[in-house]
Amino acid sequence: MHLNTLGGLVLEGSNFTRVKPLILLSYLAVEGSKDRRYLSEFFWLGASDGLNSLSRALSQFRKDAPGAIEADEQRVWTNVDSDAQEFLNAVEAKNFTRAVELYAGPFLEGAYLQDWGEELEEWIYQTREDFATRAQEALLQLAEDDAARGRFAASSKNAERAFELPGAPAPEPESLSRYYALLIAGNSPLAAKVKEEADSYGISLKLKSDEAKGKLQSTFVGRDKERGKLESLQKGQWAWVSGASGMGKTALLKSLSGTYIQSRAGLPYATLEPLLGTSLESGEELMLRKLSKLEGVYIFDPWEWMDEESQKLLRRLRDVKPEAKIILGSREEAAFRVDVEIELSSLTKKDLQRFTGAWEKTEGLPALVGAFLREEPLGEALEARLDALPKGYDRIYLAMALLENPDPALVRRALGLKASVMSKAYETLMATGLIASNGKAFAYQAAVDYLEAHHVLGSELALKLARELSELEAFPLYSRAKLLWEDEDFPSVRNAYAAWANELLRRGFPQRASEVLQEAPKGEDITFLRSRALERAGLFKEALKELETLKETPETLALKGALYWRLGKPEEARSASERALDGEMEARAEALNTLGSLSLSMGKHKESIETFRRSAALWRSLGYSSRFADTLGNVAVSKVLSNEPAEETFQEALKAAGENLSLKARILLNLGWMYDKKDQFDKASGTWEESARLAEESGANDTAANVWNNLGVLYHRRNNVPKARLSYERALRLAQKSGERLMVGMFMANLAELIEDRGGWEEALRILEDAGHKEEADQYRIDLPLNHPFREQEFHINGNGN
Repeated sequence: MHLNTLGGLVLEGSNFTRVKPLILLSYLAVEGSKDRRYLSEFFWLGASDGLNSLSRALSQFRKDAPGAIEADEQRVWTNVDSDAQEFLNAVEAKNFTRAVELYAGPFLEGAYLQDWGEELEEWIYQTREDFATRAQEALLQLAEDDAARGRFAASSKNAERAFELPGAPAPEPESLSRYYALLIAGNSPLAAKVKEEADSYGISLKLKSDEAKGKLQSTFVGRDKERGKLESLQKGQWAWVSGASGMGKTALLKSLSGTYIQSRAGLPYATLEPLLGTSLESGEELMLRKLSKLEGVYIFDPWEWMDEESQKLLRRLRDVKPEAKIILGSREEAAFRVDVEIELSSLTKKDLQRFTGAWEKTEGLPALVGAFLREEPLGEALEARLDALPKGYDRIYLAMALLENPDPALVRRALGLKASVMSKAYETLMATGLIASNGKAFAYQAAVDYLEAHHVLGSELALKLARELSELEAFPLYSRAKLLWEDEDFPSVRNAYAAWANELLRRGFPQRASEVLQEAPKGEDITFLRSRALERAGLFKEALKELETLKETPETLALKGALYWRLGKPEEARSASERALDGEMEARAEALNTLGSLSLSMGKHKESIETFRRSAALWRSLGYSSRFADTLGNVAVSKVLSNEPAEETFQEALKAAGENLSLKARILLNLGWMYDKKDQFDKASGTWEESARLAEESGANDTAANVWNNLGVLYHRRNNVPKARLSYERALRLAQKSGERLMVGMFMANLAELIEDRGGWEEALRILEDAGHKEEADQYRIDLPLNHPFREQEFHINGNGN
């Protein structure tokens, strides 16, 4: 159920139409839980027994809209969602677009009672006005957001809606100038009415359309506090506004009311000439006397561009204390004592919360904020900032932006800079708001856009940085700079690619690891690692093809043994694995795992437990926690088949798997199989669903295939044919992709039985026989075709653990 209160009163999802109980429900939705006696007096003040009237209303809800209102002996409340609460939440979160969407009209519009009661009627009208006022403000905020982006037509439409919003009170006199600026900027006819209303209050609105547009645009977004300080200067006060290039200082100063004077160098008194006129020829004392008689607001920007004589005269004017308000802009700190000093820095996340994506894209750099709100390319806006920097400083900033962890010393080494040059550049970049004190580059997204447009520069910087980094940190930069690799870079590049791929394998993303290695410089170590990644992704054919290009070593034999086992070639698997036992600990651990799988497939459960334990012990000694967890899962499977308690071993394996998603998926696959053997349907299905999610997220196709087959079996047993068919088909597609013929044959047979396809069933058994799984095919034939119990993969040996 959903309660609509804005623009009407309807409880969606029910046929409940009684007005007073619905108003009670609306009250609880807005005000929250209330005491029973309070509600009885508030809604039924004149009734002989208000508590009884409340009880009848609650009974009506229980009968006709159960669950709409809850109550105990003391209190009454509702858990029903309502547009009123959604509206208030949207306003609180400053999601003004959503708030305006939700405001469909006045609160409880059309709801009428003959016996309101004075307090209830007052609450309804007060709440109605409050909601309308909030909607009005939301519309004004949207209007100002549009105006900040230069969308003046859309801006004026929202301002019109706000001014004429049904149920809203008349705008306060002090807000009329706000409406007028938005309306006149969009050339709205309503601007004349607002001006007329302002005149009646004695408020003069003289803003022209172009002036309004200039004041409304986004160049001083987030500077309300600073602007307020400057606009509240008293007569005779002086203010100094400082800020590095790009901080929006000039834009802020130009947005103020007053006379803006651009500083000039060159001839004496060039800056003050517009104010002095013919007094320029009268001598300094007379010029000072003329300036001392100025009234109003005068803004000089920037101080450092001002001719020396004008600076000197303004210093003297400060001591004379004229009535005029003087504001000076500068990139530097105040050159003399002033009454108000403001230093501009980057805008905060709070400043920009009205503008979706502004903070994330610009990190508050004012020059970029303006470009973002005007929908201009951020890369171009950043380029303008970088062009204004001293030569070479842009490369330092961009190099910082390329680093995940800021390291000024590393950048200095990579770019071959002297310490003094780096120190000076660092100060400048901090002052301009481009980097933080720890070296973190601000406006990262703009830097990315810029580097994409200047690909060669980005590649050059990336390569210089990569050469100074450790293998894992260097990979993203080497990958970016692959067009510029030199011969001497290849060993380091291969090491970086291998480190990245190993980390992906450790975290359970074998498919991504194989894709990364495909672009690495060729080498036997890279080929072997890619074969390993393909094996762990369940792409056994591709893995074996890679491996066959390498010379035979215990390591390659151990991996071949695992692949032969997966591809249904048990004799080849045993031969390769036994020869691998002469190798080092890692090769022996791999080979023992495969031999344990072979023992298990032959029903030698006790032998498989012992073999898997030996493999697990080696993996633990090597410090390979994922491989240890992997093989521990195999021990658990063997225990289940030996009728030994295994759940504790499964949980130990899951804990050891850590953050390896594909390994967790395989262990959960086997745990689900154990629950299924115990006829614990809910546990089995829940565990398998989680396994499928992790397997697909990590790209482990073989595991995902087995999970979907087993889920298909669960649905098949319960005669849920549509879900079973979808599950089998998904399992078959994944098995075909991985190339594991045992799975292909089994899943084809299961699907054929489900849809009563005898031809398909026969072909499935032939695939099993051709793959060396004659026992499986014979077991299928023991029962009548299309009638025997369909097969789930009884267990999944984790032979390709990470």
